[in-house]
Amino acid sequence: MPKYRPITEFFHNGSPLVDILNEHEKWVKHREGKKADLIGAELVNIDLSDTYLRGCDLIKANLHGANLQNANLGRANLFGATLNGANLRGVNLRRANLEKARMMETDLDGAILSEANLKSADLAGARMDRVEVLRANLEEANLTGAVMRDADLYKSDLQGAKLIGAHVERTKMKRANLQGADLTEAYLREAEMPYAELSETEMKKANLENCHMHSVNLRDANLNETSLIGADLTGSILSGVLLDQTNISEWIITGVTCTHIFRGEKRKIVKFSPEEFEKKYSQPRNTTEMILNVPLTGSAYYIGKFITRSMNNIINSHIIDFKGVELLSDTDTKYFFNFIDEAFFEKNRETFEINLRYALNGYFRHNRIAKNQSYLGGVLEDATKGAMGRADRIDPVPDAPWEIDAKVKPDSLIEHYNKLEKIGKSIYNIVASVFRKDPAKTPIE
Repeated sequence: MPKYRPITEFFHNGSPLVDILNEHEKWVKHREGKKADLIGAELVNIDLSDTYLRGCDLIKANLHGANLQNANLGRANLFGATLNGANLRGVNLRRANLEKARMMETDLDGAILSEANLKSADLAGARMDRVEVLRANLEEANLTGAVMRDADLYKSDLQGAKLIGAHVERTKMKRANLQGADLTEAYLREAEMPYAELSETEMKKANLENCHMHSVNLRDANLNETSLIGADLTGSILSGVLLDQTNISEWIITGVTCTHIFRGEKRKIVKFSPEEFEKKYSQPRNTTEMILNVPLTGSAYYIGKFITRSMNNIINSHIIDFKGVELLSDTDTKYFFNFIDEAFFEKNRETFEINLRYALNGYFRHNRIAKNQSYLGGVLEDATKGAMGRADRIDPVPDAPWEIDAKVKPDSLIEHYNKLEKIGKSIYNIVASVFRKDPAKTPIE
């Protein structure tokens, strides 16, 4: 516990602070006494808990490390004040002016900041669980690393704010304005932000799992490497978003508007006709993704088939289908799978998405797939559209999961397909090792 200093030890402009605050309370409540003028006051480590400071003038005051727990600072003027490390738990700052205030590492748990002006305030590392911040101005505020769980920011303005690495899970942000805000690596799991303005936001590597994002505007937002598992984006605007390596498993995009997205480092424009984006990117409940370190070639397509065939063979049941592939870069391909067996999926999801992916990428690091592998025409074309392989070309359940159907083995490519079967055997052994936990080593050649 920090050691706070009592009010009796403090003076300002030659007057005891106790007298100044007594006169101020009379002025506010009875229009007697005198309004407190504490501009530039030095109040480091002061104990002002439960104190009545409503409407007090504390411009550029130094309250570093002060105890203001449960104090009433409604409508107070704290422009440019220093509150770093202060205890503001349960404080009333409704309609207070905190523009450009320094509040790093401040404890604001359960505080009331509704309609407060926090423009350009520095709240880096602040603890703000359960704060009430309705209709507040947080433009260009610095909330880097702040913890703001179960808070309510209804209609608050966070344009250009920095929330890098902030923990904002389960927070309510209905109709909040976060245009141009930086939410890189922010943790927003289960946040509620219907009708929020999120255009031009930077959300790379953010966690938006199970977020309620009904009718939000995400135009031109950066969602690269973001996790949107289970997020509800019904009726939202997604035109111009970046979606490279984004986890969209189980997201809901019913009725979204998306005319185009950007892909790759060069931000290639991919255009969509009305409802085309929704049809292409809608995810069944048990759909999952896996990013593998292989280029998008004919071999890449067969790798997906080998994985599903091996899984079904080892479990001895039809539990998984290969849905398709998507180009991410010259060296990475995203695979889409659909689990038929929901119980198996729920129990083994982490093993499939993490353990199996790690083991497969370990193999491909030692056994590179050539970028110029043969293009397989219609088969690969179907795969890139998210379709299953043609029934007349691929045997759905061969006796050996790594064997290639003879119908797609032209003599001119026989050597290539022999290599594919070798890869298929290795994939089978890897899948068996991960799901059977056999002691046999993963084949590395």
